[in-house]
Amino acid sequence: MLIIQYLFYGLVLGLSQLLPVSSLAHAKLYCMFSGTKETALLSIFAHVGILAALLVHFAPQLKRMRQEMQIANSRKHRRFRQPDVAVIADSRIMGMSWVPFAAAMVLSGIISSYFDSLLRLALMLLLNGALLYSLQFHPEGNRSSRDMSPADGFLLGLCGFAAFIPGLSRMTLSLVIGQRRGVERGYLTDMALLLAIPFTIGFMVLDVVGLFSGLSISL
Repeated sequence: MLIIQYLFYGLVLGLSQLLPVSSLAHAKLYCMFSGTKETALLSIFAHVGILAALLVHFAPQLKRMRQEMQIANSRKHRRFRQPDVAVIADSRIMGMSWVPFAAAMVLSGIISSYFDSLLRLALMLLLNGALLYSLQFHPEGNRSSRDMSPADGFLLGLCGFAAFIPGLSRMTLSLVIGQRRGVERGYLTDMALLLAIPFTIGFMVLDVVGLFSGLSISL
């Protein structure tokens, strides 16, 4: 019975990563209503599965990003062609996303504990729903990574803060902010999923820290 609960926990956490909904909120609600104890070890296994799925899905794109960055960093007289500007822009956006996300990791304990209340969780879910609903009133953008500025990349990374707030979705905020800045919705969705890779790694780091701090307390 316990194994089935853990499997469903991973399923809820994993599927909610692919949708503009809060994975943390749905995981918390599942644990509340199923009686599943959410531990750091359980979260590690779930995030390992999510990371593996993302890496398999984006393997061709990640390989191309690595190749284009190698060309861009090589000396000009050794280049057999010019690097793809769009792919280089995607790589830089991924790199810049770590800056605000790292700040959110430091404050993660304070942020997460504040939203342990079911009422606050419900309010954040309603806010996320309202943000999703507001997308239909935003004009469809046509900008891609070729047209994005470093500020756009920083703002997309800033949406990583939402990943630590149960009820708010990082993908929802990315869509709202990106569309307001004229970025194409399809590109925003793909980039939000791609950015889930470094963000999932960040969550795994926090899980490992939580696991070892729990062991040290018990010892």
